[in-house]
Amino acid sequence: MDPIREDGGAGGRSEAGRRAARALASAYRTLRFYPLAHAHTADALRQAHAAIDAFTAAYGSLALAPAAQGLLIDAARTPYADDVVADLARALRAHAVPALHLLPGVSIEELGTLLTVLRLPRAQLEREGGAPAALAARGLRSVAVGRIASPGPTAERDSVGGLLDAVDKGSTAGVAPWLQDLADGEAFCVLARAVDRRLVVRPRAEQAAAWRLIGRTLTELPIP
Repeated sequence: MDPIREDGGAGGRSEAGRRAARALASAYRTLRFYPLAHAHTADALRQAHAAIDAFTAAYGSLALAPAAQGLLIDAARTPYADDVVADLARALRAHAVPALHLLPGVSIEELGTLLTVLRLPRAQLEREGGAPAALAARGLRSVAVGRIASPGPTAERDSVGGLLDAVDKGSTAGVAPWLQDLADGEAFCVLARAVDRRLVVRPRAEQAAAWRLIGRTLTELPIP
């Protein structure tokens, strides 16, 4: 049995988050030396995808936010830092990405596109309207950049219920009002976990469809 799935406690979740973050950072570093189509890069992306997929399948969406040193993973209070992760954290800071959210169902191709965008010169990315606009223009639906406000206990129940009702209707226009307020990466985790708790009882195909719609809506929101 996968040790990440076997340990459902906080320790298992934290370790799974660190594995996913380091694997993604390692793929980002590999892209410094090899093009996207190179076998080394493809292998690094496969490893990153496997680690991220293991996390999202067990725990839902994964949030990564740059700290002064390293990355804050899954709303942890203490950053995870080593020389590999530091490279990815610097890229997020350099491109003014407050938090990166990897939704369930993210593909290898989306991860490759994400890392390619993060390797763009800052001036080019600014001409494209920043990281959120660049990712949206490239059709990413399972990667979101930005912040979502944290609801209070009662508001959370109401907002999650309303959000899922809108999701069930299948329209980004209906989902968007529930995702308008932007805040920090930790707040996104609060909302995402609440959504996860409601979605987990549904069939996997319905869960994936719901997250795709949420991701698509996030990419279409106006950039603050």
